[in-house]
Amino acid sequence: MEQRFALVCLHETDTLEDGQVKFIPCMVKEGEGGYFPMRGNPAEYQSPWYFGNSHETCSRLCDDYNERLGLSKEDVREIVFSSMRLS
Repeated sequence: MEQRFALVCLHETDTLEDGQVKFIPCMVKEGEGGYFPMRGNPAEYQSPWYFGNSHETCSRLCDDYNERLGLSKEDVREIVFSSMRLS
């Protein structure tokens, strides 16, 4: 079975040069402890994923993304809880 993942808003942020605060979603992998902020990697020409400028907006966009992956809210809870048991 393929490992599932979900995006969640865990209050990871960047403050841009102009003072704007941008929220970064975090990937949580099923059965793997911890989480992975989607900060990108400049060495590999990857930019951070910015999902808005508030926790609410980031959470809503994470929900939309997970829904497009075919995940229900219950699926996301299962994925997050599985990662917490291992942390």
